[in-house]
Formats: sequence, structure tokens, C-alpha cells
Amino acid sequence: EWANCFTLVARALGYEARHVHDWTDHVWTEVYCDSLQRWAHVDSCEQAFDTPMVYEQGWGKKLTYCLAFARDHVVDVTQRYTRKFDELLTRRTQFSEQELRRA
Repeated sequence: EWANCFTLVARALGYEARHVHDWTDHVWTEVYCDSLQRWAHVDSCEQAFDTPMVYEQGWGKKLTYCLAFARDHVVDVTQRYTRKFDELLTRRTQFSEQELRRA
């Protein structure tokens, strides 16, 4: 998967990067962007930068869990990739929201 390689290359070049795993079947990268002062979505397979709604709105995906894996932490970033979080919550059945907050 290109996203795995891209994340490793970004880290090797000194960028703070997280590998994002979408439970429904796709992976991409988030890179911390100093100029934006936030994490930016980067999908090397789609040649996409900072277009987090591409999966839900562009592809019509029904997201459930999007977890970002950094060097020293894991974080649930699902809300960044949806405008329908309340609807999405009905599909999140593998873990409770409380379990995710504790993790």
C-alpha cells in the first residue's frame, strides 16, 4: 500500500506523520502542517492534500472508525472525515465510545 510507504518517507524526512486506517478498507496519511497549525489529510494514492471529505462525500463511503497511528500515540480521527457523525455512530458497534476514549 502506497500510504504505508508515504508515511514512512514523510517520517524519514522529519515530518510528524500518522498512518490512518479506515476500518471499512482504506488507509492514508496525516502530516502535521506547521503553516496550518494542524494535522492535514494526505492521500498519496489519490494525489489528495487536505481533502478529508473525499471518502464520505466523493466516494460515498459509510465510515465507521478512522484511527491514526503515530510514533507515540493512537487517536480516533473519525470526526475529521465525516459531516454525519451522529449517523456514523449508529454503525460503530465494535467498541463503545467510552472504550475508544480510554485507549
